[in-house]
Amino acid sequence: MQAKKAWDGKAPLSSDSPVVDQLVGTYNASSWALAAPSKQKLAAYTAGMIVANAHDHGDTCPPKPELRRRITIGGGPGVLLAYNCGILINLAAAVHHGVGYQFGFRDPTVNAATDPTDQAAFLAMLASAHFPG
Repeated sequence: MQAKKAWDGKAPLSSDSPVVDQLVGTYNASSWALAAPSKQKLAAYTAGMIVANAHDHGDTCPPKPELRRRITIGGGPGVLLAYNCGILINLAAAVHHGVGYQFGFRDPTVNAATDPTDQAAFLAMLASAHFPG
């Protein structure tokens, strides 16, 4: 489902936010993506995502991810953040040609930061991403 409105780069984000594009499968897991202009490099952009997640979801998520590792998104560098928020929340970041991209994967049936099946599905989606320009 396409986002219903543009993200201003500041509003809190969640899997059901009207500013994110959503991919919903036939089971409980869902994924979303958004993009906005950014002058930050990947490390700073990722750090900002961690701070924003703690601010927006600190009532259910830990302040820092259990896992943070470099991955490939759409053929370029990215970062995977894995949280146990009582449910599995995986976030990924990429910066490409002045645009910051955020991707998310949520599985309410998994009470862990990582799950091999979910992670494989999320990484496959990220590998298939294509950035303009």
